[in-house]
Amino acid sequence: MRAAASYAVRGIAVFPCWKKIPLTGPGGFKNATCDSGQIAKWWIEHPNAQIAVPTGKVNHLFVVDVDGPKGAAAFARLNLPETFTVETSPGRYHMWFWQEEGLTSDSRVHFLGPQIDTRGDKGYVIAPPSIHHTTGTPYKIVKNLPWALAPTEILQPQKSRASQRSTTISDVIPRGRRHDILLRIAGALRARLSPEMVLAQLRTVNERQCHPPLEDSEVQELAEYVGSQPAGFPARLPPGGLCESELELESYDRIPREHLRFIWPQYLPVGKLVHLAGHSTEGKTPILTDLAARISVGASWPDGAPNTLGPRSVLLLSAEDDAGDTLRPRLEMAGADLKKIHRVRATVRSEQGPQEKMLALDRDWQKLVGIARTLPDLALIGIDPVTNYLGTGVRINAEDEVRPILMPLSLGAAELNITIITIGHLNRREKGTEAMHRILGAAAFAGVARFVYLVGPDPDDENKYAHVLLQRRGVGAPTLRYVTFMAPVTWDGETSDVLGLAWKGRSLASAQDLVDPQGGEEKSSMNRAAGVLREILRAGPVAAKDAQAQLQEAGVAPEINTTRLLRAAGATSRRLPNDKRWSWFLQTGCQE
Repeated sequence: MRAAASYAVRGIAVFPCWKKIPLTGPGGFKNATCDSGQIAKWWIEHPNAQIAVPTGKVNHLFVVDVDGPKGAAAFARLNLPETFTVETSPGRYHMWFWQEEGLTSDSRVHFLGPQIDTRGDKGYVIAPPSIHHTTGTPYKIVKNLPWALAPTEILQPQKSRASQRSTTISDVIPRGRRHDILLRIAGALRARLSPEMVLAQLRTVNERQCHPPLEDSEVQELAEYVGSQPAGFPARLPPGGLCESELELESYDRIPREHLRFIWPQYLPVGKLVHLAGHSTEGKTPILTDLAARISVGASWPDGAPNTLGPRSVLLLSAEDDAGDTLRPRLEMAGADLKKIHRVRATVRSEQGPQEKMLALDRDWQKLVGIARTLPDLALIGIDPVTNYLGTGVRINAEDEVRPILMPLSLGAAELNITIITIGHLNRREKGTEAMHRILGAAAFAGVARFVYLVGPDPDDENKYAHVLLQRRGVGAPTLRYVTFMAPVTWDGETSDVLGLAWKGRSLASAQDLVDPQGGEEKSSMNRAAGVLREILRAGPVAAKDAQAQLQEAGVAPEINTTRLLRAAGATSRRLPNDKRWSWFLQTGCQE
């Protein structure tokens, strides 16, 4: 009874058997439980009962049954990892493996070779220290090791038995899945093993099955996290390694109202994730460096609004621009306090010393949060471009892979009370596609962010370096114009051209203007038509039909889009008081 209860305490469901036959009545092994009361009742009634453990997904257990010397020889050729091993009788063994959550398994006879059976879903084995009903000897542990991860080839065989006998079985854990799988293994083993044993098991799996293996420091970090959890740490971990949540009901009358707070009023919200997307050469990185410079010195914002925060720190992750020959000169030209602008270098230890590697949000986010906490005046983290930092093997179009990486960023912005800006690109979908659908990658890039910005060419300026910043999701902040330029800067006796940015006031451009920019001839035609319309409306409102007639008389092509024409001219259309007709008139500030 004590032995059966000890299995249950570790989260392993058990039931009583005699001569390997269940003593639980109808349902048999399906009645297995971790309930101490039921276990006590069973063993009071059957004090000498064998302890049976269901295999398969019930206990995440897969057992290889080696039933003689031929089986032992065949098992050795399979090159499976060492694992928890039970001697059932002299020369016969059970090897216990961990069956990963979500996988199914088979129970088969002579499947892996002569005298080798398997026990998976819908099966069970007798556990130590039960007494063997034939030999009268106890089942005994001969290798008290953590359960090794069962290779998928033995759980879900795809080949014939003959081909399996001569095959070396290995289950490679590829880049992109290493942390997730090791964390789930550790979380499950924590309920059964000490933190030291969990670390030993993770090192074994990492060395033998991860390709390439993780750094030992990363394996230790996973084990330390799991080891810090209580003994009842659940075997099933949700994505990201968080414990199962407790739920409670809360009515909204108990939730205090909060105003949305901003670093830059209307544009950069505090505690939120912001996504900025646009085609290459549209000045996304210059915008980020310009904002970083303003934050570092407490300068006013691009629209003239005062910066009430004062000088604050910024953390920049930039994968595509060199820190020394590109970013620092740009920050200096923008007037930044370089002591307030920081970057993060990810390094790994090797025989040659520390070597720099690419930071990955799926692996390094918590470390990044730890670094961010060392900057008490931090206001902004910029990630440029975010797709370069997702992690090796993460598919940028896969919603189920991208969203679990972005959600911690959103929560982290709230936790750190800062703004996080991710930089992205636009795709090449056909013209007319809705603007938000033009953001490259999974829908999560725009869906998780609280504010979304688009950048593109200024439709009202033929200068190819003229651009527009438009808030596509947010609070309706005005669209702003800006231009990028190259300026010569001299330091250390040499002169180099450095990319800069200057803000040019408000724009009336639409999101579709940015994602579907007009060609040169089309743009010129629109600009000429807008000039004609401004002349027509200079004296005051004109009935829409009359204005259209005057445009045709002036030679303006009738196929020009009316909505875009009004916007390009700085005009609007509405019904005036006591007038049933629609009229066009210039908006305030567009009379010149």
